[in-house]
Amino acid sequence: MQPLYWLLTYGLSVIASFQIGELINRFVSGTADFNWQVPLIAMVPIITFGATQLIELALDYRRNEAPLLDWLLPGLTATGQSFRHRLFGIIVVCLGLLAVNFGPLTQAGLVVIAAVIVFNIALPIIAAAVGKLTVTLPQHTRKHRETTKEN
Repeated sequence: MQPLYWLLTYGLSVIASFQIGELINRFVSGTADFNWQVPLIAMVPIITFGATQLIELALDYRRNEAPLLDWLLPGLTATGQSFRHRLFGIIVVCLGLLAVNFGPLTQAGLVVIAAVIVFNIALPIIAAAVGKLTVTLPQHTRKHRETTKEN
């Protein structure tokens, strides 16, 4: 279930990044909507970044033999170190896109930067909250079933 939660977190952060990018674009340039090319241009780096981050996180989780709650803090910390290096590289690439001064590339750069930042903020929060819920909820439901069978 954890990889599904991570994937949903990434999907929600991409949707939020399009909204944030549109708000920044409206504030800076005054245009209300994105050009039709922006989602197409932005999806390539967004999918590449998401795949590399989620696959690395899932492989680290599978390689480690510890239970989820024991893996969560060290696993996310170790993954966070490589996230920072990738984040730096993506921001440099997106700043290059912003410097081109071509509308769709600038807007796509805003979307990619927002997606990366939102995902890196939301993932530890969601992983910790839902991870604990995934482990503790089945134990509580099992105890509840056992007490109802006794009564």
